[in-house]
Amino acid sequence: MSEALTSIGRWLQDVLLAGRRQGQVRDDLPSELQSRLVFAILRTLDQWVAGTASTMSVRESAAYVRTAAETVRRILDPGCR
Repeated sequence: MSEALTSIGRWLQDVLLAGRRQGQVRDDLPSELQSRLVFAILRTLDQWVAGTASTMSVRESAAYVRTAAETVRRILDPGCR
């Protein structure tokens, strides 16, 4: 993994840990697993959108981004257990 992606992964883990401490991020998974899952989802979404954005309308792209954001929210939201 590149240095930039490693740095982003560490930043994401720090943010999720802060959210856990404040009760804003669910804590029923090990923190490392949770951060890896979220990182993988965000990276996959980024790669997918970059590869397909030119074939989609702005409306379609926005719908996919909203759905992806909702998916990540469900993974992290303590109320979605």
